Amino acid sequence: MKNIILQWTFLLVRGHLREKSSNTITPGKPLFDSYLRSGCGDDQSPESERLSFAEHACNGLPSCLLKNRPMEPDVCFNFCRYHNKGFFIIQGNDCYCTTYYTPNTITAGCLWLCEGDRTQRCGGPKAGSTFAMHRSGDSEDEAALSLKMAEEGQTNLAEATGKLDAQVKSLRNMAKAWNFECGSRPAVCNYDDLWWRASDTLVNYSRSVEKVRHEISDAVTELTHAQANLTDETYGIMEKASDVAKKMSITSETAAQSISAEVEGPTKELQSLDESSSAHLFIELGDTEKQWHAICDLEILHQMSGLEFSALEETKAAEVPEIPPPPETTPAPTAMPSAMPTEMPTAMPTEIPTDAPTEMPAEKNVMSDGPMDDEMYDDYDDPFGDDEPFPEDEANDWGDGGGDGEWEAFEDGDEFDDDWFLHHKKTKTLGAKNARKAKHHHKRHKKRHHHHHKHHPSLIQKRHHLRRVHAHHQSQKGVPKIREQAFAWCINHRDCVGFNMQTRSDGVFGVQFLTKKGLITPDDRIAEAIPIFHISEDKIASMEFESIGCFAKKAFMGNNGYGPTKVHVYKDLIVK
Repeated sequence: MKNIILQWTFLLVRGHLREKSSNTITPGKPLFDSYLRSGCGDDQSPESERLSFAEHACNGLPSCLLKNRPMEPDVCFNFCRYHNKGFFIIQGNDCYCTTYYTPNTITAGCLWLCEGDRTQRCGGPKAGSTFAMHRSGDSEDEAALSLKMAEEGQTNLAEATGKLDAQVKSLRNMAKAWNFECGSRPAVCNYDDLWWRASDTLVNYSRSVEKVRHEISDAVTELTHAQANLTDETYGIMEKASDVAKKMSITSETAAQSISAEVEGPTKELQSLDESSSAHLFIELGDTEKQWHAICDLEILHQMSGLEFSALEETKAAEVPEIPPPPETTPAPTAMPSAMPTEMPTAMPTEIPTDAPTEMPAEKNVMSDGPMDDEMYDDYDDPFGDDEPFPEDEANDWGDGGGDGEWEAFEDGDEFDDDWFLHHKKTKTLGAKNARKAKHHHKRHKKRHHHHHKHHPSLIQKRHHLRRVHAHHQSQKGVPKIREQAFAWCINHRDCVGFNMQTRSDGVFGVQFLTKKGLITPDDRIAEAIPIFHISEDKIASMEFESIGCFAKKAFMGNNGYGPTKVHVYKDLIVK
């Protein structure tokens, strides 16, 4: 009898536990990710389809975090989203989930403000606010994506801010280093004001986005914390943090782009120009052979200052280190050898050996008097747009200045080849008696090549052209990219007659494009002159500048509208 009682007791307890487990909610992964308000009315759905928040929110416990929160749509949603019901209804502080509802719409029936959110309605005396739940995706995956977007936005904003800070620092250092006495012509000495103002503009803009930097940092921190402490009751907290992080990622990306535009904008017009070969159209003022450079004291047409874009990119790489690759099975050497092999040269030779040939072999020297290859010449582009010889070379042993006259017989449009050249080179030594025979042979040669229509310049023109190309390329060696771009900017602006440029080793530069306003007429001259400050290379080095110079258009120096332009040294700037 005792065993029978124990068996019945066990069955009753097991049945009670089963019954309790059917009414106890054990949430797992949320089934719904969002909700929408669908109306207000008196729900007529049966009680059997409803799941009460008050009874099941804490899985049978008297209290929990979710139940301690004041009622609002988010609180009820975070309870019902774990159950396959589809709808939830709120009436005051009461909330339940339901599989379906039969609305009996009551106009203006939902008048009560939600206790947890006074901006929303939570039913009324005779009606409940109805909400429909939706499956829009996996909340955890969406949160992970939002975190990734927020971190990328935070990184891009940090990179842009790093560029801005670097440019501010470089501009201010350049302004501090610009220190010398100008006397009665203070305009040049005040260039540092231009750089201070440019740096102040950047600092003010940085302050305007300071709030965004703090907000994106907080959003990343909160979402990271929500993911690390995710429970059944904190899914809603994670989703809210995910939404905030997603919005802040967009805001931070916009802020990063605006900072980049603010940093690069003032010099973008200049630094976007191609490096055109315009250096031959300018002349650097000052006695550069004696290591004296110039600062021209003319009115400024336009000025720009900032870091070269290449220096900005280096700043970006320094601010955001790359993620190291995974280690390989075979470890790489951790350091370079302590010494280079003795048989490897450690540097290029500083001097050309004295026994090195100074000219090309005679048979390949394009500057010699020997025959030239037309195909080689065709590969050259004339940067000057003409084939006119230099004036000083017009009188030479090949033409009117002292030849035998044979070359006058070769007219424009005639075909040039080595056979014709060698023939005339031989006939030059035969004297005047064979001139008629040579002329007759030349006419037959022209007739034999009448089908050629391509114009080939004369040998003299080829020589002149190659000399100018060689001199042009020699003049281009070592010209900094930013100066080439300044040449192009000045050429493209009619009122620009030249520019001052200052550069430093960290990539910061200042350039002042000049007009002709400010020319003076010295007492001992008739022609107008550019007033300049002569600055020694020692002074430039003591100020920690890489270069300082003034570059004027050759055309303006040749004629400023009233005659040639001269230079008047106002003051020498030296190390004291």
